[in-house]
Amino acid sequence: MANRPYLAIALAVWMTWVAFAGLSASALPNKIVAGGVFGPGNDMTPGPANPANAAGVTFFSVSQSAHATLWGDDSFAQATGSEPAIFAKDVGATWNWADGDQVFVVVETTRGNNSWSGVNYTTAIEGTLRTGASVQDLGNGVLAALPTLSLTAGGDYVDVRWTALTVANVTSYHVWTAPTRAGPWSSLATVNQGPTPAHNDTGLSTGQHCYTLGVNYRRDLTSGVYETRGRSEVVCATITGVPPTVVNTNPASGASNVAVNSPIVVTFSEPMNTATLAWSINPTITLVPTWNAPANTVVTFTHVADFTQCTVYTMTITTARDLDGNNIAGAPYVWSFTTFCPSPYVVSTSPVDGATAVPRSSPIVITFSEAMNTATVVLTYAPAAPPSPVETWSGGNTVLTVTHGGLTAGTAYTVTVAGQDTTGNPLVAGPVPNPFDFTTNTPPTAVLSAPGVNVCRTGGASLDITWTMSDLETPTGSLRVWLNYTDGVTTSSITSLQTPNSPETYSWSTPNGLDADVTILLEVRDSAWESAQDTSAPVRIDSTPPTVLLTSPAPGSSNVATDVTIVLTFAEAMDTASAQAAISFTPAVAGLTFSWSAGNDVVTVGHPALQISTPYTVNVGTGARDACTPGLTLATQYTTTFTTGTGARAPNPPTGLVATTQTATSISFSWTAPTTYNDLTPLPASEISGYRVHRATSQTGTRTDLGVVPTTSYTDTNVQAGQTYFYWVKTIDITDVESDYSAPVQATAGTGGGPGFNWLVILIPLIVILLLVGAFLLMRKRRPAAAPPKAARAPPVAAPEETKPSEPMEEATAEETGAGEEKFIPCPNCGTMVKPTDAECFVCGAKL
Repeated sequence: MANRPYLAIALAVWMTWVAFAGLSASALPNKIVAGGVFGPGNDMTPGPANPANAAGVTFFSVSQSAHATLWGDDSFAQATGSEPAIFAKDVGATWNWADGDQVFVVVETTRGNNSWSGVNYTTAIEGTLRTGASVQDLGNGVLAALPTLSLTAGGDYVDVRWTALTVANVTSYHVWTAPTRAGPWSSLATVNQGPTPAHNDTGLSTGQHCYTLGVNYRRDLTSGVYETRGRSEVVCATITGVPPTVVNTNPASGASNVAVNSPIVVTFSEPMNTATLAWSINPTITLVPTWNAPANTVVTFTHVADFTQCTVYTMTITTARDLDGNNIAGAPYVWSFTTFCPSPYVVSTSPVDGATAVPRSSPIVITFSEAMNTATVVLTYAPAAPPSPVETWSGGNTVLTVTHGGLTAGTAYTVTVAGQDTTGNPLVAGPVPNPFDFTTNTPPTAVLSAPGVNVCRTGGASLDITWTMSDLETPTGSLRVWLNYTDGVTTSSITSLQTPNSPETYSWSTPNGLDADVTILLEVRDSAWESAQDTSAPVRIDSTPPTVLLTSPAPGSSNVATDVTIVLTFAEAMDTASAQAAISFTPAVAGLTFSWSAGNDVVTVGHPALQISTPYTVNVGTGARDACTPGLTLATQYTTTFTTGTGARAPNPPTGLVATTQTATSISFSWTAPTTYNDLTPLPASEISGYRVHRATSQTGTRTDLGVVPTTSYTDTNVQAGQTYFYWVKTIDITDVESDYSAPVQATAGTGGGPGFNWLVILIPLIVILLLVGAFLLMRKRRPAAAPPKAARAPPVAAPEETKPSEPMEEATAEETGAGEEKFIPCPNCGTMVKPTDAECFVCGAKL
């Protein structure tokens, strides 16, 4: 503030003034205070249109009571367009001030001063005097127009109100009043500063009352005030006095059985100008008014002709002025009464004649002037009586209530009443129509158009509910609307409202913390309190962040195939774009592809072949958002690991190959299906598409592909009899990946015969027989010639001992026959070698 350029300007102006006045240099001021003045809205424009350029200033201290008020400035410069108007004043030459004293400057632009012709303005600037600098900047003030008065006139009062100024040190407002705009003015009241200052000027006489006010600023420590020289614009109001009222009438409004010669008496609240009285009566009858002079507060209407029996008369006072010229309050004043009637009549009906939008369940109530013979009372309905009518009498048989099963919507009904009283007098016309008409209500229509199907909203988020509604009798803006929601157990309120719009949309802040499928319920009621309802499709409210699990391969698994299918299962449907962006691998895997389940809760991640024998970490970041709007993200990052094996995942080969049948034309065999992949993950039967069969003629020979079969057995019909074959089988999964070869099975095709005939059973015995026959024939060829006839044996001659051949002969015989083996002898008949113990030859049957 101290660097403001107008300080230098103020000092320069002061020096010029000193020089012009011929003062010596020693007469320079000892304290100059200066400040700036903006026009309304910080106006700095030059020229007479800116009230700041016509302002005057007044200086006083609010710290002491002895300081003099200083009027006017020592120098003043108008606004330049870039600077506000500037004033300066030497207060040191006049005041005995001390450091810390508060100086207060009131700035005013007053009509008639400095050629100003507009409304009066004021503002105030406050500062603290400090020793030291000879020029002190007090800051700026912005001019504000004195308050505009708002007047409300009553019968004997004027309520004066205005908007308080937001200017420093305003303590109160001085209200002035006068009978005319020109005065003379007199002090009315002092109203303290506040947000809505006002004064109620009461006890006023009729005529004009004018008001203006000045603004009071705090002046010093003695609670003295400084009132602005300018005042607010004059505002006037005219008091016409309190209007007279009708105190009572006789007959009173609604009276019945009024005597046919009864006068009509009207009492007013104050003396009346009798010449201003004007009235009418229907049906017409000649009335003569008489006043209670000199008070002139009661007028009595007499009539020569009697009233007509059983007739409703309506009396109207159109004009009746008091002595101040005020007409009766609420004019015209109207009331009705019913004259004496010896016969019964209908006093009232519900619904009333001409009623519309009557609720269909409303009972029909008829009130009679006297007790009725209930057996004679008959109600006739058109177009038709309501279903299941039940008549109930009350009030000493003067009130008939008809309940029913519901009138037809939007239908005009006419009800005619007939009957007699207890003395046999028939029903006659009365004050209300008989028959009487009414039209039933048509219920409203209401249709929810949003939310639609499959909507999910995050708890605490906004959900737009849109509906249309209409009603034939009730304007749209008068229809009442209720919105609720239910989870199938508890129904809770959303809002109730009235709106002139159809269609209409309400933004519902869904409950935070709710996890449920809810249905939104719409109910619309018309002025007859009949309703229409509609319900939305289920809406999912989701307040729980999603979670995720790796389901393939199993978390922590090892020896995982390098082409393993990565499957992530989320706890709920996901926003696929954010979920895919959040999925990554460590080490990184490029070229990921994603395939989602129909519900977007399971994603299969495709990828190029992984590195062998490598631990991998699967990451799902917190950017993965569920499919609700706007959606919740994972609360924490999900990570899990697995380790790859040495190759791609494939099904295991079959086991238990076994040949079942071999013939000369076919070989059949079967096997057991595998139940796991080579990474030990389960292999369901549904993931096996078939089996590929191979054949070779030796275990190391070339293997021939015999084709694919869907079952766990195979019959090879392209075989050669007696040929041995080797077979292998591979498993094929639904992705066309084949397993390694199974262990082989060996089988030999038969050589002939029917299916399953084993020729060895015949061949081996035949070979044995042929060998025996061959041996027999061979022995026949080697048999010696017949011995000569036996001669008489001479006694043995003893040989010398040294030449006995007995021991060598025995050794040769033993060697020839085989030591320890059974000896054979030739059959004497056919030469077949037989055991010596046999009784007969087994070939020729000869006795041995």
